[in-house]
Amino acid sequence: MEISEAEDRILERMGAATDSVTHHLAALEVAPPASLKEVVAIGLDTNILKLLRKDVSSADQLFLTLEASNVGLIAPGQTITEYWNNFHVFAGGELDSFQGELTRLAKGIESGKLGGYDQGAVRQLQELVEEVSGDLLDSKKPEFFDQSRKLIQSLLDIAICTRVSRTRFADLAAIRMATRTPPGFADEKLKSAAGGDFFVWCDFLLGALRMDPSEGRDHYVWVSDDSKPDWKAGAAGHPVLIEEFRWVRDEDLTILSYSDFRALVKAAESEAQGLLVASAENGIE
Repeated sequence: MEISEAEDRILERMGAATDSVTHHLAALEVAPPASLKEVVAIGLDTNILKLLRKDVSSADQLFLTLEASNVGLIAPGQTITEYWNNFHVFAGGELDSFQGELTRLAKGIESGKLGGYDQGAVRQLQELVEEVSGDLLDSKKPEFFDQSRKLIQSLLDIAICTRVSRTRFADLAAIRMATRTPPGFADEKLKSAAGGDFFVWCDFLLGALRMDPSEGRDHYVWVSDDSKPDWKAGAAGHPVLIEEFRWVRDEDLTILSYSDFRALVKAAESEAQGLLVASAENGIE
């Protein structure tokens, strides 16, 4: 579906008067997918990009598993914007954690707990700890930007990045905020965050409409660790969001935490490994 056509559909379905009983009741019955084989595509929230940034090599493996499983990946434009707006904060949080570990190590050295070891080696370790601690004081060092860049490059190698027109959707965003329609109302005291959630949602919907489902796949997954009530009000997610997704895309949606999503991915990786082992054994026979 072309972008303009998809935008028209989203605006029409979101703004239309409807008898939503059928879709709402169906939304209450949506069960999470049992495996990646049921999933058309997944979308990633900003808080998930924050997690993936900590270990880009593991993120690479995750993306490869999704690609090998024929699962599409949607990167809403708003999440990319929020990621770059906050990557210094993400890096700073990681630095605080590392700094705490180094501080404990430095105190251990100073207290003489390594007295039984070669003191020349201990002094070298102390100097190394001091050097690394100094390097970790600035979250704006090029190395931290480079780590953030690598994640986005890896993501966009296989993902589609969709962004609805902000001007076309601005009036609808205001109406939904006034009526506390999810997502976003949990952040209404911070208007920018509330509006950001709305555009994350619309960008994700646009991406879903741009996907071509494979036969036998009828489920989409939004991965987020945001547990506020404008996203999560049940096992599958806020019923109004699940209903709206069905109304716009005619498919099921589940909102999963990162840990639950990882369980699906690990199951797919284990199955693939089992098939490789079985194939090797058959070849030997």
